[in-house]
Amino acid sequence: MSNKLSSINFCHISPTAYLSDYTATNGAHLLLAHLVESDEAYASYYRHLHDGKMQIMDNSALQLIKQGRPMYPSDKLVEMGQKCNADIIVMSDYPGEHVDKTIRAAEVMGPELLAEGFGTFFVPQCEEGKLDQLLTGIEWAMDQEYINLIGMSILACPIAFGVEKNNRLQRFLSRWSVFNKLSDMGVLDRPDASKRFHCLGMVDGPQEIMLLQEFFT
Repeated sequence: MSNKLSSINFCHISPTAYLSDYTATNGAHLLLAHLVESDEAYASYYRHLHDGKMQIMDNSALQLIKQGRPMYPSDKLVEMGQKCNADIIVMSDYPGEHVDKTIRAAEVMGPELLAEGFGTFFVPQCEEGKLDQLLTGIEWAMDQEYINLIGMSILACPIAFGVEKNNRLQRFLSRWSVFNKLSDMGVLDRPDASKRFHCLGMVDGPQEIMLLQEFFT
């Protein structure tokens, strides 16, 4: 099991009209907070879905930042998690900003989510070109027993190498490069590593699964 992660539970994110078609084969479900708030049919689908699979409510950071909109308010995540019957909530994260801001948010939100019966999902971020910050955030999260999942973000990894824009090949390789660095550091040898990482988003197509397969059992 050395330097390996657990097998893939792929999560399709689907428009409301196609939820029953595209999410039936999900290993787990990933849903978006801003759609839970704005689309009652979307929220109701997940609220009444009892298929035994984990429901992870994302904070919609990727979708909102790409639309040029502010990050989803932290103080509304619990309400939205209850509205869609989520199991785990992705805590607030701040792409392109110092990792300490995301850590501080998690230190506040983590206990709040646990008190409401939710699991916790931490997504480390960093300033552009600051791989050391991203690695610091990952190692910090690994040391926090209350953090259930750690997200390897489709934004954070390219940002860490300064290649999020206008460099598709290097962006495609960025998450693979972070996992290789974690392997070299021995982080993936930790006994709890195999169940704690989740890749958020897919970089430039499904071939990334093949690229990352060396880290999966």
